[in-house]
Amino acid sequence: MLKDLFETVFYHDTAEIKEQRATYKNMVFILKPSGRLFIQGSLHKFYNLLDEVHAPNQKTEFKKSKGFNGNDFDYDSLSCSIMCLFKMFDIDIEKTRILNIEFGLNIVHGYNTELILNGLLRHHGALFNKPLYNSFRKLRHEHYFIKCYDKALQYGMNDSVLRFELSYKKMQELNRVGVFYLVDLLDQSILQNLLPILIKRWDEILFCDYTINSKRLINTDKLKLANYKNENYWHSLKPNRLHRPKKHLEALTSKHSINVKESLRAQLIDKWTKLNAECVI
Repeated sequence: MLKDLFETVFYHDTAEIKEQRATYKNMVFILKPSGRLFIQGSLHKFYNLLDEVHAPNQKTEFKKSKGFNGNDFDYDSLSCSIMCLFKMFDIDIEKTRILNIEFGLNIVHGYNTELILNGLLRHHGALFNKPLYNSFRKLRHEHYFIKCYDKALQYGMNDSVLRFELSYKKMQELNRVGVFYLVDLLDQSILQNLLPILIKRWDEILFCDYTINSKRLINTDKLKLANYKNENYWHSLKPNRLHRPKKHLEALTSKHSINVKESLRAQLIDKWTKLNAECVI
């Protein structure tokens, strides 16, 4: 089936064959002249496209073809996606090496997603970007990205849905917990190893809680809170000057807010548990 879909891509300058490319649903197959086959795409979106599940705002065929990953994606769905690649395209899942991967969770919550995104300040010295449109935040490290999305805004969903995910471009950390080949994603014990990594990154984020009640603060704390909400303030601090304001912000959050970050943390763990180690990959 796959060979009938391939189209040849040439180098413009030399007219030599660069690669052959085929697309099915949202999966892209790239065959190099060396014979190596690369596969790109979201298994979550692939599964929804196979099952004809689309977002509320995907009304046209073009928008539907973009795929949808705002719903839950459990272990059965993940297994089905991988086995479809195996059966439909004769992909050897035991020899298909994972070169990069994204995994995360969608959680329905009762807070203001825009203000949650605004509260994401920094992680290990790197600042979250703030795009012109307010549906996501992204932060880059050498080996991975941290991403946070407003899925309800992106897909026209009624519930407030926040997606938190890690996108790994280098696999050393995940190799250490057993993620090497596509077949490894069928091993629930390996999938379980990803939750502590996800939660660890969430815990490490410097977050300014929009529910901190400034009316209950003394004037000096009000002034400090105004600084804490400002990304430039954190960017201006030297590394050896970060500890005290971070601890003070944590104290204000603990004492004077409903602690949105801790609540969302619990929801991430709960969602993972309810999916029975069937994380969104």
